[in-house]
Amino acid sequence: MDTFIKSTNNKITIYTDGASKSNPGPAGGGIIIKRGGKTIFKGCEYYGTKTNNEAEYLAFIRALEIARGMGLKEFTMFSDSKLVVCQVGGEWKVKSENIKKLCMRAQKLMSNFNVNVEHVLRHLNTEADALANESLEGWI
Repeated sequence: MDTFIKSTNNKITIYTDGASKSNPGPAGGGIIIKRGGKTIFKGCEYYGTKTNNEAEYLAFIRALEIARGMGLKEFTMFSDSKLVVCQVGGEWKVKSENIKKLCMRAQKLMSNFNVNVEHVLRHLNTEADALANESLEGWI
């Protein structure tokens, strides 16, 4: 009898990064979504004039919106923004009203998923970082 072994590494991972030049200044974000280590989505977009923290949040939120559109249910998100990771996880207080709105938006979107959010060091988030910087080409 032949046996078929299904791949057990179908884990979804999402990497996000935001960038702002002149803080505030031209800002954008990059998103990478992988299944089992293979890229299934990558993209970047320009956000206009924003702070770096706003750009980090907007990339994070956009990634959740894309995941919802793709029908994803369970995944791990990685961000090199300790601020975003700790605020959406409820570990850190949010002081800025503008950031508070973004944090609440992110948390509301997160409630639709089985999602784990983890901080990743910048040198381990180079793909999303490159896309965030690519989003600024022609704007700076």
